[in-house]
Amino acid sequence: MDPQTAELTTRLAEVAVRNTASVISDRIRAAKAQRKDRAVIAEMDEIITSLINDKNEAIQIAQALDEKFVAQRISDEELTHVTDTLVPIIEKLAEAAEVEDAEETIELIKPVLSAETLKVLQALGFNFKQAIGEPLTALLRALILKQAPDPETGDLKAQQQIESMRLALDSEAFARFYALWGIEQPAEG
Repeated sequence: MDPQTAELTTRLAEVAVRNTASVISDRIRAAKAQRKDRAVIAEMDEIITSLINDKNEAIQIAQALDEKFVAQRISDEELTHVTDTLVPIIEKLAEAAEVEDAEETIELIKPVLSAETLKVLQALGFNFKQAIGEPLTALLRALILKQAPDPETGDLKAQQQIESMRLALDSEAFARFYALWGIEQPAEG
């Protein structure tokens, strides 16, 4: 459970404990024991105000939890779109890769990628966005960052490649490089 959900459920439990029947009846009994009408009325007002505040807090918590879980759900239209899009892509990939028994494999995969199967998985609590969307996002981000120049080293990698090419073109520098590292220079062929 993520920290935000854990915090919300903890707060909800606290609100529920504050408003158990035994807690409320103990407060009422204590107020009545004083035998002062004004004190009893004041205590009752305080109890009612407390109950109303706790009810409002419980509603806010429930709404926050609902929003959190709605954000994790994929609508029927989205599930249908995913299945209608993925199956043709898999078919094209199988054709392009010239996979043996591609049609048989695709027929095995189709039921797994059906909207009904995805709905069942979601009903069981599978979070597609967290399980598939977030890792794909992280993977794509890493791939993009790998291609981008490192801000700390600037274009050091590109400069190293250029210098390596210069080294390879200068036979005397190449010989010195091999000697520096104690590597036997390959025979020219």
